[in-house]
Amino acid sequence: MKSPILLYDGYCVLCNFFVKLILRFEKKPEIYFSPLDSKLAQTIISQFRVDPNIDSIIYFDGNVCFTHHHAAFKVISKLCFPINLFAALKWLPNSFNKSLYQFIARKRYKVFGKYESCPLPDDKLKGRILNSEF
Repeated sequence: MKSPILLYDGYCVLCNFFVKLILRFEKKPEIYFSPLDSKLAQTIISQFRVDPNIDSIIYFDGNVCFTHHHAAFKVISKLCFPINLFAALKWLPNSFNKSLYQFIARKRYKVFGKYESCPLPDDKLKGRILNSEF
């Protein structure tokens, strides 16, 4: 199976922006993507006992699922300079990072908006979107 995979909210404008940021600043193209409502994402969530109602991106490295700020830092560490400098924020207290992530997650639709349907991938993303079963 291809990994790592970032499971993201395909309707969220902020999440889609994050995917585009990853594609632009990856050190090497290795991260695959799957919307949270895809069969693949639902299978991973079920098999790795992630709360199906979680309000978070999920970073699956092939063995472990990381959620919330832990997932974001895993992804950010794979990006080029200067974006990867944000990974240094992981050294802040875990409670601060968790609270900040959850605050943004709760407000993301109100602040950034929501698509009516999951946007179709552009050519750069087509081979990296995984929708099939695990």
